[in-house]
Amino acid sequence: MGLFSKLKKDKKPDDGEKETEAAPAKEKQSKAPVASVAVSFLIKRPWITEKSTNFSKLNQYAFLVADTCNKQEAKKAIEAIYGVDITKMNSVRTPGKRRRLGASTGFKSGHKKVVVTLKQGQTIDILPH
Repeated sequence: MGLFSKLKKDKKPDDGEKETEAAPAKEKQSKAPVASVAVSFLIKRPWITEKSTNFSKLNQYAFLVADTCNKQEAKKAIEAIYGVDITKMNSVRTPGKRRRLGASTGFKSGHKKVVVTLKQGQTIDILPH
């Protein structure tokens, strides 16, 4: 049939030559480190309460972090942002709770915070003077 013969394309290399073209090598462009981009999403803000301000006497600081953040990611992010060395880290995840006001019900969102202990002699200036 003439219809099917038009669809077939016979390509035969001439005299054993293969059609090889050197593909241009893709150069890897140096981008900003992934950690620097993700840092802003991991650490939301410092957790400033009366209790957390008393932690500063013990060289401890509290931060509100993303719910998906684990301890290793939070440690790297805080060290990158503030330029300090962390010796110990505790994390607390507070679940969300249902709240009522009269007949209407609402939902109080939960959060995750980390309390970090810094190396002796290092501080983070969180509160403006």
